[in-house]
Amino acid sequence: MQCVLVSGEALGEYENLHRKFAIEQECRDKAEEYAMQQVKANKQLKRQSTILLNTLVAKAVDFDLDELASETDSDSSLTEDHGVFNKQIEGNFYNVKTAKTEIIKFIDKNVIKL
Repeated sequence: MQCVLVSGEALGEYENLHRKFAIEQECRDKAEEYAMQQVKANKQLKRQSTILLNTLVAKAVDFDLDELASETDSDSSLTEDHGVFNKQIEGNFYNVKTAKTEIIKFIDKNVIKL
């Protein structure tokens, strides 16, 4: 029969891991929400551009695509937010992996065989 003694340190480490996991999950949820918003916005823009192009072709109006592209550049802050979320998620994955390894090592050292 084996008896495993788990000290307050291991319990604290478990709680720390759980807290990091919750943060990671929150970041992932925000990233997924952001991605869904971007997909919806892209679909809407695609519909609008299709309608615009069809209307312009029907009216045979000449226009400069480069000028149109420069007027409709996307907001770079959205891309920066996405990058920040990705870095947070990567950091949290690393922290969780490290903490799991430390807990396993700690428990292995504190196993008492009867």
